[in-house]
Amino acid sequence: MSASTIYLLRHGQTDWNAEQRFQGSTDIPLNDIGRAQAHAVAPYMANLNPDCIVASPLQRAHHTALAVAERLDMQVNLDDRLRETEGGNWEGLTFAELYEKFPNEFSAWRSGVYGSKTASGESRVQLAERFTQAVEEARALTPRDGTLLVVAHGAAIRAAVPNLLGLPEEYWSVIGGLQNCHYHRLEWNSDRVGWRLAEMNVNPANMRI
Repeated sequence: MSASTIYLLRHGQTDWNAEQRFQGSTDIPLNDIGRAQAHAVAPYMANLNPDCIVASPLQRAHHTALAVAERLDMQVNLDDRLRETEGGNWEGLTFAELYEKFPNEFSAWRSGVYGSKTASGESRVQLAERFTQAVEEARALTPRDGTLLVVAHGAAIRAAVPNLLGLPEEYWSVIGGLQNCHYHRLEWNSDRVGWRLAEMNVNPANMRI
């Protein structure tokens, strides 16, 4: 039992995404555009025939995952370790406000520096470790050579991907972020016994919204 393909899909847009506010663990719902994005991407992700769907319990990710699962008559397995990073008193502030109030800390976080921390004290390493653990456990429950779909959040996926790839921490910033309802695809490389990044920031529905 273990998946050989993992799709890491970011949720649809929220009002805070549109306003460039730091969401973190605040449970912000999808907006009208985000719901349209989720429904647009759902048939494309369903056609990939995932064997297992796991998602963050935050509603923006959960509802995006449900749009896919309903097409396949599957359930969505929720895992709290897939939540977005804990942002503390950064949450709700615009990026402009964060650059003004916390210039060094927020710049480091946005750049993807592995040791950077949010106001809550959660570092990218801690975020990556909890997310990776959840992914590996879900993968172990997926049929051999199967496909796992993970629906989560931009910063969490950005932190976890280089960790899954086995990159040294000082190179984690080379992995860029995901746009809403875009995905990264990882493929298991049995020759070197590890993951490789097969696709990055893919827009499966060719969305223009």
